[in-house]
Amino acid sequence: MQALQTNSNIGEMFNIQEKENGEIAISGRELH
Repeated sequence: MQALQTNSNIGEMFNIQEKENGEIAISGRELH
């Protein structure tokens, strides 16, 4: 259970970073 919680926390951190970057992160993925 702890491992799953850690993975979910990491995913949430990435989601927060993506929201902060906004369209820049999305456009970066499209370029790659």
